[in-house]
Amino acid sequence: MVLEKTHKLTLLNDDEHSFEYVTACLIELCKHEQIQAIQCVSIVDNVGKYDIKNGDFDYIFDLKSKLTEVGLLTEISENESNLH
Repeated sequence: MVLEKTHKLTLLNDDEHSFEYVTACLIELCKHEQIQAIQCVSIVDNVGKYDIKNGDFDYIFDLKSKLTEVGLLTEISENESNLH
C-alpha cells in the first residue's frame, strides 16, 4: 500500500541549535542519510526554512511531534497538488 504524500513538514531556522545537533536529529528521527541531512540543514541555515519530509498527515504529524520534543521548529502544510 502506497501512502499519499498529502502533507509536507518544513524545518524552520531557530538560530538556537547547532548545525551538528540539527543534522543528528534529522538522521535519527527522519532517517535521512548523513549527506541529505547536511544539505537540508545548510539550506535551512541559508534560506530560513526547507521542506524535509512529505507523507500522509498522520506520519507528518507524528514526525513533527518528535522533532518538537527535541526542540526543533517545524510547520505542517498541505502539498500544493492536494489543494483544490
